[in-house]
Parts: sequence; C-alpha cells; structure tokens
Amino acid sequence: MRPAARLGLLALGAAACHRPPPPAPRTVLAPTHLAPLVDPIVDLWNATEGPALRVRYDQPDRVARQVDSGTPAAVVFTGDSSWMDRLQRGGHVAPADRLAFALDELVVVLRPGAGPPLPPGGDGRQLLQRGGGRLHVPDPRQPPGAAVALLLADLPAATVVPHDDEARILASLAADERGIVRESTAHTALAPLVPAPLRGRLDLASTIEVAVLTGEAGADLAALPDFIARDPRVQSHVLALELGMPNPRRQPVGAPPPGPSAPSGPPSPAPQPVPAR
Repeated sequence: MRPAARLGLLALGAAACHRPPPPAPRTVLAPTHLAPLVDPIVDLWNATEGPALRVRYDQPDRVARQVDSGTPAAVVFTGDSSWMDRLQRGGHVAPADRLAFALDELVVVLRPGAGPPLPPGGDGRQLLQRGGGRLHVPDPRQPPGAAVALLLADLPAATVVPHDDEARILASLAADERGIVRESTAHTALAPLVPAPLRGRLDLASTIEVAVLTGEAGADLAALPDFIARDPRVQSHVLALELGMPNPRRQPVGAPPPGPSAPSGPPSPAPQPVPAR
C-alpha cells in the first residue's frame, strides 16, 4: 500500500475513534397504568423522529413529585388532567404545550360468576345498583376517586372499600364482586389480575395528556405533541386499546355525573381524530 493511502486510512480511523457518542435518550415520566399506551407511541417516535426517548414509570402522585423535585426529564404523560393542572401551576408545563389526546373511561369490573354480563356499552350503573357485596373504588382523595365519590352519591348506599392503588382493586375481585377502575388500568393488569372482562361503562373519563416540560431538556421536543396528534398510527393505537378520543360530548372525571334517571339522549358520535394543535 502506498504511504499516502496508508496515512489516509489512519486518518479515517482516528476520526472514527473520536466521533462523539450519540446523545443520551431524553427521559419521559408517565404513570404505570399508561404503559400499554405510552410504550408504542415512544417506539414510533424513536423509529421515525428524534431525539430518542426512554420512559420511566411510577405511580401518578410520584410522577408529579418527581417533576416538582426537579428530576431530569423532558416530557410527562398524565392519566388525568388534574395532575397536569398541578404541574402547570408549579410552572413545569406551559398551557400551550399541553395536548389532550385520549380519554380513559371509568369501568366496572366483576369477578367471575357475579351475574350476567351487560351488553357492549351497557350502563355500568346497573351493576352498581345491585344490593350486597363490597364495591372497591379508587381513593376519593385522588383522581379518579373524586369522580367516583360523586357517582356513588347518586346511588344507593353500598359497602365501599377505597384503595390508593387501582391494581389492588383488581386483585380484590378474587373475593368480592365489583370494582371501579380506569380502563387503561384494567388493560395493564389484564393478566393475571383481572379475572373477568370489563363490564359496564360509567360515562365518566379521565383525560390523558402529554406535555413537554419547561427547560432545556425538552427544548428540541416541541414536535412531539404534534406528532401524537397527527400520526394516524397513534390514533389507531389509542382506539385499539378501547380508549376514547377527546370529545366535548364526553364528561371528564371530576365533573358531576348525570343522575341514573337522566335521559340517555342520542348516541355519541364516532370518535374523531385529534385536532392538530
């Protein structure tokens, strides 16, 4: 090999050795029950966009505390708007950077043999009006427990057992009849905790949101909410999990639920694509 060629190869090798490593993935914080929703969205983003993201899951209140304490992160998903409201009040999220892109319905789940199933889309209040047994519900001090408390105020007295963790509600169904959880929570724990299919919807839903956190870590991720809003694969994924799309006809968690005797009205329209921001 000629000396000049040898020197050229050596120079190329030296340049390769000194090539800077790729930047570390940016951290996304999200509640554990949203893993089946968030993981595929992040995978799509990492495969087609950038910079790369990695998700750190925890309980919803701990996600909020991590943001409050300054844990390095670029993006946050919340399973209920009240958590995102809290982050906005703390100055961690700008109002214009919030995107509501899915609705997480409250549903009634039953243990096996707890009665005939409702037809698809059946009114879950019919299941809650049954006498006897215990009803396991989310802690009323945290969403969506506050909405469940409003719901139960319009129903006959029941033996209510609140839990601070929705997974414990599902585990309790081995011995008791009924529980109320978010649909995404039930999907997360579908095996082995949920012993029966979802039975009955309650016309109440938490609003799932995503936001880029203020600060340098998320400075080049402004396109992420728009990607989630526009990409048809994301919308198909949301619907595949039986989550809803934001719709002004739907009632978010925290709003007073309609009474059991309220007229049902016309059927809700088909879910519409999330509008571009």
